Amino acid sequence: MFTEELSKVEKVLIEKFGRLDIENVEKAYEKFSTGHLDQFDRALTVGEFDDLMVLFSLINDSKTQAYYFQQEEKYLKFFRYLFKKNEDVPVYAYCPELASKRKAIFRFLKPRLNKQEWSLFKKVKNNLVTHNGLFEIKSLEHLEIFAKLSLRELHFSNFFFEESVLIGNYELSLPLYCFEESYIKECQSKANEVDLFIRTEKAEWAI
Repeated sequence: MFTEELSKVEKVLIEKFGRLDIENVEKAYEKFSTGHLDQFDRALTVGEFDDLMVLFSLINDSKTQAYYFQQEEKYLKFFRYLFKKNEDVPVYAYCPELASKRKAIFRFLKPRLNKQEWSLFKKVKNNLVTHNGLFEIKSLEHLEIFAKLSLRELHFSNFFFEESVLIGNYELSLPLYCFEESYIKECQSKANEVDLFIRTEKAEWAI
């Protein structure tokens, strides 16, 4: 088995954040201020989940799918906020599965993206430079296509910003890691502006 040499960017990110698959950092809440970006201000009970949770699905009826896209837009607004806050510093998306050019990935994603999204995804795959699954993202539209893949549970990415990492995750509940408590409080305020929440209970992070 051959081991591929780490790129300069990978080395910088690993030195800064600990690892690219940062969700596997033990006791992450001791190193970072952490929380979950969520549409609910608390963890749902099983009954509440069945009644309230709406996820992306090709078998959703039109009304349900429209509601999902309303929720998705809230998350995209938060991604846009983080991207703008990053200013001229590139954002990195760590998504090893998308680094492959397997035809199966294209067959899987095509019916799950609209025409415009599909066209953009192909451009992303063909034009963005990747190394070991790490994509450098310099445009907002490229960030949004990666975000949509995560929010729809199609392919998850870890999104590395200058002061935080947002983790693609199931059930529209995205872990957020920040270096400073003041930063996550600022993110909480922005999340509230777009009708989302950042829950910061440490008990949820004992991983």
